Amino acid sequence: MRIDLLGLALPAAGCGPDGGAPSADPPPAAAAPDTWDLGALPQADVLRAFDTPGGVRVLVLEEGQGEPLARGEAMDAQLVGYVRNGVIVERDTRLGFLPEPGRGLPGLVEGLRGMRVLERRRVLIPSALAYGAQGRGAIPPHADLIYDARRVHLVTEDLQVGTGEPVTRGMELTVHYRGTREDGSEFDSSYRRGEPFTFRLPADPRAPAGVIEGWVRGVRGMRVGGVRRLWIPYHLAYGERGQAPKIAPYTNLVFVIEILDARAR
Repeated sequence: MRIDLLGLALPAAGCGPDGGAPSADPPPAAAAPDTWDLGALPQADVLRAFDTPGGVRVLVLEEGQGEPLARGEAMDAQLVGYVRNGVIVERDTRLGFLPEPGRGLPGLVEGLRGMRVLERRRVLIPSALAYGAQGRGAIPPHADLIYDARRVHLVTEDLQVGTGEPVTRGMELTVHYRGTREDGSEFDSSYRRGEPFTFRLPADPRAPAGVIEGWVRGVRGMRVGGVRRLWIPYHLAYGERGQAPKIAPYTNLVFVIEILDARAR
């Protein structure tokens, strides 16, 4: 389920769905997030924890790199939203930028602030900072929410710098490559097959390239003889569907690519 969190305007606190009288159902007693039982959620090691000024609890599961996310800065975030019994109610919501105060889901905005690239957080959001008494779609009224969030973008690392002209659109490339999942398990390798792979980067960015978008973006600027590692988020790889049987849905991938030849065509 994908929800646009950027444009969401929540009803005023204490109002019914139509903005009139409050709901007849009294809200359940609120429990502080640091007392929540998270046993129904996927298990995760917590490196550190902190509370935001608004009452959101943030559990850092994996440290990131680079500068912390600032308000208004462009970002992608892989998100899975749960209610407290572990049922998934949202998935693959991506934000274009961290919203200004008063826009977006208030607790999630608080919980994502300051994230670094590849950082993973579990954000515990009380109902009052989520969808409140109204709920939304699969999210029931008065539901506390938990988001597993990871800030992502394409990450490149040059292992060896090549020579010659840099790779640009319009070139035909011959490469060797090795593809793995994040856990290091290999799913494809031209080295193992002993067969280099040739593809073309179309001059028109709207034209299909025959390879995933992470490759199209990730090989630019490489030179013949160069070797580069690409960490590719799933929305730049095989997305929500994956590629059966080797790649499951929502799988981030790692490729090491070696440029053997690059020619303008």
